[in-house]
Amino acid sequence: LGTPSRLQGEHMFRRLIKWGTGAAFVTTGGSFLYTTHVYAKDDRPVVVVGGGICGRSTTWALAKRGVNVVLIDAAHGNRSSWGESRGSHPFQRSLLFWQSTKRGQELFQELSDDTGIECIRRTGTMEWGYLDDLEKNKEMLASYGVESDLLSDPKELKERWPQLNIPEGQGTLALSEDHKQYGVTVLVQNALTALATAAEKHGATIYEGEKVLFVDRKTRTIATNAPRTVHYKKLVLCCGPWTNKVLGLANLEELPLVVSNEQTAQFGPSCDEYSTDQFPTGHCHLSVGDSDSKQVFYMIPHVKGGNEGMKIGVHRQGELLDSREFKAGKDKEWAFDKSWERKKFVDKFNTSPDPLSVDYLSKMVAQYMPGLESKPLYTMRCPYTNTPDLDFVVGKHVDDDDVFVGCGFSGEGMKHGPVMGELLASQVCGDTGKEDKQLMQQLGEKFDPKRFQPPLLEEVEGNAEA
Repeated sequence: LGTPSRLQGEHMFRRLIKWGTGAAFVTTGGSFLYTTHVYAKDDRPVVVVGGGICGRSTTWALAKRGVNVVLIDAAHGNRSSWGESRGSHPFQRSLLFWQSTKRGQELFQELSDDTGIECIRRTGTMEWGYLDDLEKNKEMLASYGVESDLLSDPKELKERWPQLNIPEGQGTLALSEDHKQYGVTVLVQNALTALATAAEKHGATIYEGEKVLFVDRKTRTIATNAPRTVHYKKLVLCCGPWTNKVLGLANLEELPLVVSNEQTAQFGPSCDEYSTDQFPTGHCHLSVGDSDSKQVFYMIPHVKGGNEGMKIGVHRQGELLDSREFKAGKDKEWAFDKSWERKKFVDKFNTSPDPLSVDYLSKMVAQYMPGLESKPLYTMRCPYTNTPDLDFVVGKHVDDDDVFVGCGFSGEGMKHGPVMGELLASQVCGDTGKEDKQLMQQLGEKFDPKRFQPPLLEEVEGNAEA
């Protein structure tokens, strides 16, 4: 066959796919024997691409329904669903988001019970910051039916939170004892392992370490670098920061996504005072150093037996990416108007510490957390996939009723992931399951990809929450 171009190779390959056979063909990289999975039309699986929290949750939800489902995951090193821990709590922007978070906690518990793998640890949660902000959030929690305790007296604060240096004019808002169980630390790697275990237990097939090379929607076929081809009945793309790249492989309209390269760090020493036994998950809206602007920080207590130190991150301050791998959508400049201080795009995912974010984190620890050293033990980068309104994108792609997307979680994906998997499974199967149909309908309407179709995009950007 010689050495054909990529397009020639794909053309020959698609002809072989049409015939429904496995065959050898040559690309510029050499010869490959492709394994082609041939199914009767009604037996073709639902194929999920992307094995992060959303993709694995979708696979698990479909498998529980008895659906023939295949998960293909590239197993990227730098991905959104990685690291040791995340927080899950009622401090959500709306009742619907809290209902989704609460359902996610229930599903994590179901997953733990099903597999025997601890996926969550109930640690409680708290917010600290300026009193006017805390009073508003106390009212918000009350409207959700969640009770909380506001502390503002300096003596009481010191007795309750000896780990913190809280100045006058600030306080803390913690869940009351009766509702403390709604503050959760998600054990990320345990949860991902449990999702794969549970999905396979219910009959799912998982291919890890395989990158998608192209998607032929005419023949409903996916090719990977295994090399492997799989015919699909429905396709679910849960590709995180690679979403627009994979949409391009499928010749589908890209979404208005922007990936930011966020920064977290572990601060030591690892001590009981900052562990899950004595300290909750938390977050705060504070100014640090000489800056008057408030930053959003989040804190995950030290997990004994796990990584060293306490995890602290700064929310939505990472570098903005636009590259072949992390392709930004059209009209990407909307990202400059959000909470980021970045006013330009970079084309490289940098794994080294981000000076701006690490400076914020170190100053925050030095100013407010006297029991920790302000120099990080080590740092980690984490990509967020953001949308103009910071809401998620979950549902049918506007160009193909047989292709679904689950992406754009804007830094909130872990706590909502199991519910988004439930939502995608209900959409793929046509609401035939046992899920809360009212919740699924409300979430489906809220996160419908159609909201970004012209002329709606301009309206969405104008109403965005920062």
